[in-house]
Amino acid sequence: MPDMGGGMGGMGSEFMAAGELSPLAKWKIEQQEKLAQKAAASDAALQQRLSEASEALNNFYAERTELTTKRATENRAAEAAYVQERDAAMIADSWESVCKLVDLKGPEKPVEKDTSRMRGLLVQLKHV
Repeated sequence: MPDMGGGMGGMGSEFMAAGELSPLAKWKIEQQEKLAQKAAASDAALQQRLSEASEALNNFYAERTELTTKRATENRAAEAAYVQERDAAMIADSWESVCKLVDLKGPEKPVEKDTSRMRGLLVQLKHV
């Protein structure tokens, strides 16, 4: 049997030049290049999202630490004021501390029971 030219049924070398690729091979190469470009773009986007997330996380922890420190400072100041007020109330006259806790001004709305006598007694005891 005579050689029919390149294993393509006798038509291979007649239609293609020596350096040309078949359309299927060109398409496969183009698709591989497109996929490689998409993969590179995807990797770049992923790296960008990871760096943004890392930065956001660092900012979150920095703000959290700052707020925690600020809150702790405020709590310590409030506790010191409370302790000072508590100790001052223990030293001071007990009726004065009672008067601080009770509203000695008249009622703003009508009350069913008359408490004016009790307020008067507390004021008298405060000044004794």
